[in-house]
Amino acid sequence: MNLKIINTADGSKTLYSEKHNEHYGNINGVFTEAVHIFINLGLKKFEHQNLNILEIGYGSGLNAILTWYENQKLNNKIYYHGIDTNPIDLKTAKAINHFELLENNIEFNPNFYEK
Repeated sequence: MNLKIINTADGSKTLYSEKHNEHYGNINGVFTEAVHIFINLGLKKFEHQNLNILEIGYGSGLNAILTWYENQKLNNKIYYHGIDTNPIDLKTAKAINHFELLENNIEFNPNFYEK
């Protein structure tokens, strides 16, 4: 699978599939969009609950990483299932390095996460 790593407007990285002529995430800001939609409008609505999350099109794993991070405060018991017909390899996951972005935008700038 031919994938290119693309920088997005908020400093996060997404992937571009040449095969499908499609970006994995929003080029205006993958991280910002995932935090707003998946976390702020979704996960934050639950606390101290049992949750089953099914993500079709797991992509780069960003939603799973953000879920893990935010759930440290929410204390949910989460069963997370990600399904993807073309999972990325470890080399690609290391190259997009979502954990570095998480540290730079949340640990050192807590207000970023509330946007």
